[in-house]
Amino acid sequence: MITRLEDYKKRQQDAAAVSEEDGELNPDFISDSNLVLQFKITLRQFKPPVWRRVQVPANWTFSGLHAVIQACFEWDNGHLHNFRFGRDLLVEMKQSIEQYGFYGSSREVVDEESTSLTNVFTEYAKGIYTY
Repeated sequence: MITRLEDYKKRQQDAAAVSEEDGELNPDFISDSNLVLQFKITLRQFKPPVWRRVQVPANWTFSGLHAVIQACFEWDNGHLHNFRFGRDLLVEMKQSIEQYGFYGSSREVVDEESTSLTNVFTEYAKGIYTY
């Protein structure tokens, strides 16, 4: 799961409060580059459980998280992959979107190279990575 996301939201609120007191908005007060997201990645269908805990900068995209997952499990990036969030959101490889289109899908389909982790994980607490 993610740690420090609540701290991030609190820091945003505090920054807004400070800006209001000072009478100006200061968008640089909080930087996503200072925020780290921590994930526990558990492989399904393994007994005993096989898992890794990783930390990545919150301003990274899903393509960066994919690369970290590949490295920490010593996989060779030889398959298609995606990230699913409930029934609402699918984060896909750009090639898959171009090839398959996902037209008529009830899910929103977004490109992993341009979708930031912070944008998704402020709304969703967990997701599924399929490789």
